[in-house]
Amino acid sequence: MAAPSMSLPLRLRSARLRLHLTQTAVAEQTGIGASSLSEFESGTREPNLSQLQALATLYQRSLAWMLGEGADIEGEPLVLWRQRPPAEQAAEISARFLKLSEQYRNLELWCGVRSESALPECALPEGDVASGQQFRAHDAAALAKRVRNELALGDRPGEGLLRTLDEACGVKVFHLAFEPSGTAACTHSDALGACILLNKNNVPWRRSFDIAHELFHLLTWKHFRFAVGNGDALASEREESLANIFAGNLLMPEEVFRLAVQRRTGGGTVGGVEQIYSVAREFGVSFDAVLVRMKHVLGTRDEVAERLKQQWRSWDWAGEDRLRDDPPELPTRYQALAVTALRRGEISIGRFSEYVGISRHKALEIARLQEVHGDEDDSPALA
Repeated sequence: MAAPSMSLPLRLRSARLRLHLTQTAVAEQTGIGASSLSEFESGTREPNLSQLQALATLYQRSLAWMLGEGADIEGEPLVLWRQRPPAEQAAEISARFLKLSEQYRNLELWCGVRSESALPECALPEGDVASGQQFRAHDAAALAKRVRNELALGDRPGEGLLRTLDEACGVKVFHLAFEPSGTAACTHSDALGACILLNKNNVPWRRSFDIAHELFHLLTWKHFRFAVGNGDALASEREESLANIFAGNLLMPEEVFRLAVQRRTGGGTVGGVEQIYSVAREFGVSFDAVLVRMKHVLGTRDEVAERLKQQWRSWDWAGEDRLRDDPPELPTRYQALAVTALRRGEISIGRFSEYVGISRHKALEIARLQEVHGDEDDSPALA
């Protein structure tokens, strides 16, 4: 028998506590009195619709969830961080990430498209599979090779990995800005599917490695004790190391990488900064990632790699601005589904504007265009 749904007072309190907000802080940000908030959470008084909408917006929750139409807090997915941001920011970003993932799932359901992720299966070696303790570095490398082949990613997967995961595998990938820059997150659940959060402040080559890194966590999710639970968590140091090995092997296949380095060094195994930078551009990864891969594939000594790293750091143009871009927060597929749902009448103008983060006026313009063009124009036109 299913557990009863949480009442509105419990939902209000749970949503506030997840964001580490006091009632005083909520009062300051919404204009709703602290005494009223206390009454809402105790159940002695109910908020009106405008108050409930204000709280839903602050808590990164849909109005439907507040009214009892969504999963309860206890059943929420766990968000796995590589490096957790400061507590309040982590809670806010996690809530935003989960809300966007839920909205993406809703759009898939409303549009009648596949909502289950189609990632390759990961069978761990015999042993304590519940915690992945039998998983080793060579298993991570073998998994990367199999994933690259099954997804037909080619010899240089970096450029097309995001598109393949989004369009072919049903992975929901979002870009939000947060600190620290050197982190990313993911979640996996029956309710939401496989979801990845990337930092839009990072340069493309960093995000390329991030998405490969988070893909490892999604593939091995049930084997490292992250099948259930809620809130935020950090992977163990060992699991993070395996994720890095997987990402390096996925993005820089051994034989292709070896030939790429040797081609630039006249058959040698170590080149100068210019040659290594050229390899980094070819595979769409960072200079440091190439150095790590050189140590594993070519046996480059630690002291040589450190010397090259220091030389790289001393170059004026070797900063974080290489090929910097501004990726959209919402995936193209998400935006296209939102427009389809709007055209079919599955979503209101107000909810459409909320889902895609635009004004109601802009949403009305898009709705009028859809009435004119119908099925001839599925493009979101949200810019």
